Amino acid sequence: MQIASIATVLTNAISKRVPNWARLLAPILLGALLIAIITHIMFFGGKRESLSAQAESAMIRWALAFAAEPAGNPSTKVVTVSVSDSDLPSMELAPNRQLVDASIKEYAAVVEQVAASNPEWIVVSWLTYAHPVTPEYLKPLTDVIDRLQLHKKITLAVNLYASGTIPSEFSKTYNIVEARDCYYDVNTFCTVAPEWTWMPQQVINRFFVAENGVVSKNLPHVLPNILLNLPISSSLTRHSFLDLRPPGMSDIPQRAVVFIGNDTSQSLHFRANKDALQRTFTASSTQRRTLLKDGIPWHVFWADMAEMFIERRTIYVVPEQVCDVIIVLLAIAIFFAIKRFGGSALAPFFVAALSLPIGNMLLVRYARVYMPVAPMIISGLVIFTAVIFISVARSNYNKWRLKAA
Repeated sequence: MQIASIATVLTNAISKRVPNWARLLAPILLGALLIAIITHIMFFGGKRESLSAQAESAMIRWALAFAAEPAGNPSTKVVTVSVSDSDLPSMELAPNRQLVDASIKEYAAVVEQVAASNPEWIVVSWLTYAHPVTPEYLKPLTDVIDRLQLHKKITLAVNLYASGTIPSEFSKTYNIVEARDCYYDVNTFCTVAPEWTWMPQQVINRFFVAENGVVSKNLPHVLPNILLNLPISSSLTRHSFLDLRPPGMSDIPQRAVVFIGNDTSQSLHFRANKDALQRTFTASSTQRRTLLKDGIPWHVFWADMAEMFIERRTIYVVPEQVCDVIIVLLAIAIFFAIKRFGGSALAPFFVAALSLPIGNMLLVRYARVYMPVAPMIISGLVIFTAVIFISVARSNYNKWRLKAA
């Protein structure tokens, strides 16, 4: 049965025992009610929590996962140095043995080795839950910073939820920022707010070259965001702590950007705790989403972000105004399709709606352009419903005129 026929049956059932004038209004009122229900269900919860926003987030994740490229040649600009499982037997460990990490003395020794290559920037981020964050405990690291005069070159990224308040004098002397991912279960985009001091914004401030349409409010968030076009596996130059020890010391490229942190296995007790592990998921994480298997450490995530900006792999987001024009054109197309084919135009509409996410995936992969399509699909459904019920009202009006004649 065609959609228009269903609408006619519903409106006739409602208006069977009411005056003729009410029969003309019934399809319009019923259509308005259905449209109100659809829009409430899809948009209730705002720009971040609504079903529309969740659908858009899922489509962004699919598009970025499809577009993610395999790792290329190792970068000579961005380097990660990580504590690995194989490093631990040869190292002094942090005081809290529930979370396994090298001691701050080991981090200090790595910073000293890295500093010899005259890096552009060093970011140090240890597992905060495994270490006391006090000036006394951090003294081996701060002594290296003071002795080598690294204050302007080094950032200490600390998980402030775990550390608590940092003494004000200490934070004035050393550049301490909040260690975080982009606050999402799966990090497909990141908020751009220059006044924020967390680590993703530090990376954006240093390496992002402003491009029209790359920072956008036309994403499922109330603030401006940038899509994260990260590779399937990191193309960074990667070293372990032991790699930087003699006799077979690895070379850090001159003027590199170096991110230092933890990438070790942990006890089962912490394996679902993103904050404690300081690990995150990206679009190319598998559906199982096991933190230690598929997630990446925060310091590698920041390094991948930096590499994305340096290599100019950012994605253009189609502006909201352009999307509005497309919705208007879609409304016109739906109107003429229904006028010509009636309710049978529903099948082509659903085919077109399903093709939009697929087209978007191709756009992101081959043109680095993303078009938010969830609002378009929902708007198309609303327009389709409105036109159908207006058509029924018009049909009822014509029948009434014929009877009255």
